[in-house]
Amino acid sequence: MKTKKFSKKIVIILLITILSFGLVSSYGYAEERGIERADELSEYQNIIDQVNIEYGTDIRFLTAQESKAFGIPLPTPKTLGTLSQFEKNLRAETSAEVIRSREAEQATRDVTTQSGFHSDLIPMTPIFENGKIVGSRWDSSTGAVIVKTIKTVAPSRSVVGGYGILTGQVNNGNGYWQWYSLTSIYFYVSASYPQFYPDYTSYSLIDGSRTYSVTWGGVAVSATGTVSSATRWADYNAGSAAG
Repeated sequence: MKTKKFSKKIVIILLITILSFGLVSSYGYAEERGIERADELSEYQNIIDQVNIEYGTDIRFLTAQESKAFGIPLPTPKTLGTLSQFEKNLRAETSAEVIRSREAEQATRDVTTQSGFHSDLIPMTPIFENGKIVGSRWDSSTGAVIVKTIKTVAPSRSVVGGYGILTGQVNNGNGYWQWYSLTSIYFYVSASYPQFYPDYTSYSLIDGSRTYSVTWGGVAVSATGTVSSATRWADYNAGSAAG
């Protein structure tokens, strides 16, 4: 009996040893593969570093986690092309991205200087019609109240790397279409490059409630397998949404 127990202990120890060796080997391989990957992309990384210095950007290669999350293969010398091709493509993409982000940031700054509600707005008086609130406008010439029904809309706006959909309600109770409520803002990533992945969304109601200005901040992923911080912006006009 003692011999059998002793034999079982030996088998268990051997299994643990084998499994441990396998784990160490896999970790060692992963570490070695990471070093190899860094070596094979080092010349490409030098180009990225130089472009970052010139443009003031933060371009980098995809991480393994991002590759898995976005469903995008990690870049290799084969997919990146020659060094001259890579640099040419990277500079073109970076130049375009810098312009796009600056335009979005400027639009956001312009929005912050505007009042959310203009003083020329005629105050809205809620009126119920068939159990629903509708907009109202006071006509000073006749003394009559003009009632307009609210519309539910979901306008879409394209930006480089995807498109955003804003859902809400509009009404024209003041004689022009304006936003009555905001339900949600969705963003869909483009199937083609560059792709934009938002981290956050901010919005402001401007032009006397006529327009929602929406800004997304996140990262742009290029066809060269590089990632950089980016900003996107779009306006959602109530009149255009109402049709």
